Amino acid sequence: MKQFCALKLDKLQTQMWLPASPGGLLSYLVTLLVLRLGSANFSVVGPDHPLRVAVGRYIVLPCHLSPGVDARSFEVRWIRHRVSETVHHYRNGEDLYGDQMEEYVGRTELVRHGLSSGRLDLRISWLRPSDDGQYICTVRDGSSYGEATVDLEVSATGSVPQLSLEAYEDGGIRVVCRSAGWYPQPEVQWKDPDGQHLPSVSQRHSSDARGLFHIEDVIIVTRNGDGNWSCVVRNSRLNQEQETSLHISGALSSFDLGFTVQEGKCCSPESWGNKLHCWRNELQNWRNELQNWGKEIQHWAEEMKNWAKEMQNWPGESFCFPRIQTW
Repeated sequence: MKQFCALKLDKLQTQMWLPASPGGLLSYLVTLLVLRLGSANFSVVGPDHPLRVAVGRYIVLPCHLSPGVDARSFEVRWIRHRVSETVHHYRNGEDLYGDQMEEYVGRTELVRHGLSSGRLDLRISWLRPSDDGQYICTVRDGSSYGEATVDLEVSATGSVPQLSLEAYEDGGIRVVCRSAGWYPQPEVQWKDPDGQHLPSVSQRHSSDARGLFHIEDVIIVTRNGDGNWSCVVRNSRLNQEQETSLHISGALSSFDLGFTVQEGKCCSPESWGNKLHCWRNELQNWRNELQNWGKEIQHWAEEMKNWAKEMQNWPGESFCFPRIQTW
């Protein structure tokens, strides 16, 4: 676990003697009690591994005190790299939004029901690529202070690659693979009909307004013969990939540059073999889409269950849903 001990007040040195009068003894004991309370010892603890979540979903960043003292009267500030980059600010029972970063407005919530046991968890909704990175959970109680870091890895799996034959080049055919909606920048791998990996000739990438990557990768096919040429685009964080194959038959001189594959749909020269191959590709991509929809529905069902559990943990308390911003 990542753990940072809190700073403590310097203790005053006391002499081993007792006051002669009862009033002096009472004052002495009160002073010792104040010094003891003022030098409270706690540590702030975060996870010892990165948290991974997909774009568009929510995450609860864990953070807690050790020992688990009541933190309802403490000041809790979640920040990115410096205090001026405040993600969420809580102090003595109130959420303070005056210095919150604009990109987090309406998307954060300190999980209140855990504060009494020293839990300082922060919920962030509708995750974006820009949310990727390190967060710091800081805690202050008077002169005592502690902090812990939480690493968040945001990811997105993009679209099924589009393959197209575009031009004759360097004695072969220029084949282009395009895919969009990835985060972080994906890896691209080509495979020939024998399953051997091929080096790409060039690669371009760009990001859209949401911060998701678009990739364009090129190879030159210079060999003759039938077979499937595949482009695999992979998200290494999620260990997920999208793949599309292009079936090429005949010698290079007979290639039809109008033969394309786009999002699993293809049109080819008028041969039944190519037509059947395209239909099989299209059917497989429909199956993949249905599986993705099933996973998405299951995710939202689990999220609804989590909200229901949170409501049960707050009996008699009022709560509100975070304001949703489009982006």
